[in-house]
Amino acid sequence: MFYMSASATTSSSLGSVEMEDFSNAQLVVLTVLMLLGGEIFTSMLGLQIRKFMSNDKSQKTNLRVITRENHHSNPFKIEKEIDLESITNENNDPDLRVSNGVGSLETKIEGDLKLNSLRLLRNVVLCYYSVIHIFGTALIAMYLSLASHAKHLLRSRGIQMLTFSAFLTVSSFANCGFVPTNENMIAFKKDTLLLLLIIPQFLLGNTLFPSCLRLVISFLRRLTRREEFGYLLENYKQIGFDHLFSFEESVYLFLTVSGFIVVQFVVFFWLQWNSEAFSGFGNGEKVVAGLFLSVNTRYSGESVVDLSLLKPALLVLYCLMM
Repeated sequence: MFYMSASATTSSSLGSVEMEDFSNAQLVVLTVLMLLGGEIFTSMLGLQIRKFMSNDKSQKTNLRVITRENHHSNPFKIEKEIDLESITNENNDPDLRVSNGVGSLETKIEGDLKLNSLRLLRNVVLCYYSVIHIFGTALIAMYLSLASHAKHLLRSRGIQMLTFSAFLTVSSFANCGFVPTNENMIAFKKDTLLLLLIIPQFLLGNTLFPSCLRLVISFLRRLTRREEFGYLLENYKQIGFDHLFSFEESVYLFLTVSGFIVVQFVVFFWLQWNSEAFSGFGNGEKVVAGLFLSVNTRYSGESVVDLSLLKPALLVLYCLMM
């Protein structure tokens, strides 16, 4: 149990117990562990910590301007003047601009903007995280309720449909690879629509997350015209969020991921199209199964065939991709 818990939390998907031996409550616990151990969830915790640190720093550097008053009107008030003309350092860095021991007004404004942007970024990531899990679970549950074969398979093994849908969504998005059935996704190898519903979750929860995050922020910037979204896009380095890339880096990342998948897809067709591993598959089912395997090698590790039946050259390629 400890081994399985550690495996779920670290998204390792290495099992020491057959999955169908778990009760429904134990599957729910594993689902929560995969949620807590996912990379995007831990990145949200990092954003929360950065928000607290930035908020504390903003309070320390908060500028208070005391208006000059007539000394004779109030002889008990100590008169102070604060010169707001800042002395700029050689690099003209606004964060290092000081004026008689206090931060300049421009620094305060930029600090508030950065703090608001961090808060907004945390909310965007949380919504991204929540929407994918909710819609993913709903779509898989809808498919299972309509597909008689899949519904009967789950009932015969005592697995609740909603638990299976949530478990599979969380596992795929966290790139863990656990499936409540003993033979992984082989039991659903001909459920092409189910496989197509899961494939985007592998990508959205892993390497393509930075590209998708920038796309979402760009869309929200055009939709709301809020200054904070523009600050996030233009000052991604100052924000310090590892998953927020520049536009060029996001495009290169998308092209790289797509290229790796296409290479595996082509080699799969070349070596395995008429192999024993895919006997009984239709042409469309082979295409979806090949795409499913090509995506999973670098991400979740779920499989629709017995890997021991694949040709050694393809296994070597999969090892390189992993």
